[in-house]
Amino acid sequence: MRRRTVLRAGGAAAGVVAAGGLAAWFGLREDTTVPGATASGRRWRVQLGDQPDVLQLDGDTLLALGSGLTAFGASDGTVRWRDDLGRNTLQTARAGDPPVRMAGDAFVFRTQDRAATPGNSANPQGNPATPQGNAATPQRNSATPQGNAATPQGNSATPQGNPATPQGNQATPQGNSATLPPGTAAQVRVAGLGDGKDRWWRAFTGYLGDIALIDSKTVVTVADGTDGRALTCFAGPTDTWRQPVQATSGPFDLAVAAGTVFAAAQELAAHDAATGTRKWAATAPDGQVFGRPVVLGALVVALGMRYVDDDYLFRNESLHAFDAATGRPKWSWDAPDGFLADGAPLLTGRGIVAVHESGRLTGLDGGTGAERWHYDWDFADITSLGDTVYVATTDGVAFVDPVTGERTRLLDEPNAYKLAGSGKRLCVAAGETLSGYDV
Repeated sequence: MRRRTVLRAGGAAAGVVAAGGLAAWFGLREDTTVPGATASGRRWRVQLGDQPDVLQLDGDTLLALGSGLTAFGASDGTVRWRDDLGRNTLQTARAGDPPVRMAGDAFVFRTQDRAATPGNSANPQGNPATPQGNAATPQRNSATPQGNAATPQGNSATPQGNPATPQGNQATPQGNSATLPPGTAAQVRVAGLGDGKDRWWRAFTGYLGDIALIDSKTVVTVADGTDGRALTCFAGPTDTWRQPVQATSGPFDLAVAAGTVFAAAQELAAHDAATGTRKWAATAPDGQVFGRPVVLGALVVALGMRYVDDDYLFRNESLHAFDAATGRPKWSWDAPDGFLADGAPLLTGRGIVAVHESGRLTGLDGGTGAERWHYDWDFADITSLGDTVYVATTDGVAFVDPVTGERTRLLDEPNAYKLAGSGKRLCVAAGETLSGYDV
């Protein structure tokens, strides 16, 4: 059975299907003729035995997260390794956070009750590459996914419900015991992209926020410790640096770019990734917090979010842009409907695309925040690479010009539902297949 993950909060579908099977576009523009679907640029295609919920691409490694975690070569589609880590094993600080972050030759993830000794992951030789991408999963630890079915909400402690505790960073980091220290809430693990093997892990109690990799060895997160709650950088058992934060100023969404860590909460703060030194900070508008920061070149943009209820839910109402080096405000834009999707806006070299909960896309000028175009559409996933926005639909993957909103190309990928891109490589999960393109 084919499955599509639709990026919509609810309500009636705003798009319709035009004659010939191409989605019609609405808003301030008239419909335009769309080029016929093409497979030009496709490097490979494999059959999927397990449809992924998440695709992450960095360099030449594509990670697909479903019932397990599979690493593909992004240049040829070969399976490099597969692990029993799955959608019911990985945790996030709150719904919508990436469950896996990649940098260099490593990836970081958060899990619970994964108490095996590092190095017990399957080696690549034990999992021959098959085009189906569903080679036998290794028994990397005794914990079954059913026993670790932590939902994103399961460990999403609200700021009010988790006062800073002094026990936060005293858990043994080595992972050489079959049991975790008492009171352990979560583990942060770093593994190699080449073989999937754990390199090291560290256990935490108390609050643990979003996690990100500064490089292949260094992790940054927000965690409780003996000095309260702090933005914490570490590369194993020892903290490299800690910068205190206000305990109620979440959600602490993180982004790392060009040697800087951007932390979004009641303020958007930039820290030197090597030392933790605070470079600048901007305070959120009254009643809002910042979230989902994203960086492209000299620009950093974050959501303006208003707290809704104790389930750690926010209403995403606006976008705010700053100079990434100095923190100087550049512009703010309030969404007319007041409901943006819970994800980072799409930054391209020629403009920004804001995604609404309703499925509307709004094109903005990157320099001023002025609206250029908007239209409503029913789609499954959306991403950006370079100067182009890519939209996954039942008809294929549309290439969208961020300046005009025009569709310039359509990939022949019917029932596309998940996208991942890096550099000039775009990977597409569609129906029962996974494909890689040069774009």
